[in-house]
Amino acid sequence: MFQDCEYEFVALDFETATSERSSACALGVVFADSLGREVGSDYWLIRPPGNYYLDINIGIHGIYPEQTQESPNFGDLWSEISDLFVGKTLIAHNAPFDKGVLNSTLMHYGHEPVDNTFICSLALARRYLRDLSRYKLSCIANYFEYDFIHHNALEDARACLFVANKSVEYSPFDSIHSAWK
Repeated sequence: MFQDCEYEFVALDFETATSERSSACALGVVFADSLGREVGSDYWLIRPPGNYYLDINIGIHGIYPEQTQESPNFGDLWSEISDLFVGKTLIAHNAPFDKGVLNSTLMHYGHEPVDNTFICSLALARRYLRDLSRYKLSCIANYFEYDFIHHNALEDARACLFVANKSVEYSPFDSIHSAWK
């Protein structure tokens, strides 16, 4: 697991086993300093409720029940990793989705939802990357020739941080926080 160092942002991405927001099966996180530079990362496979998957979701992310059978459920994982998120600003591409997965999954396991500030890299891109016709994570990455494996939670989290930083470059601001306000 990621060892403590100075970081301000946690870019994150969830993959889900079904259409239920409480069915997280993978979490990727990238820790970034106040300038948006990566200082660490981590990735976890998560056993969703009943270790149940829909074929359509498997087709998207390639995670199978056999891979998560021995993984912790999110309630147990959160008990181990929640300190990594305390007081940090979270960044996600289409943040309402990932915030919904995080909070729905937390509530499913009897934990309180988080009240962290969430920054949406999709909204930042729409605001500052105006030459694009589409704002899906893969479309933005292609436009900037950024290589990554889409729907791998860690790769998506890293691409999300890239989009946030690229948005700042095209904005009149000098930080992710300032560009978000």
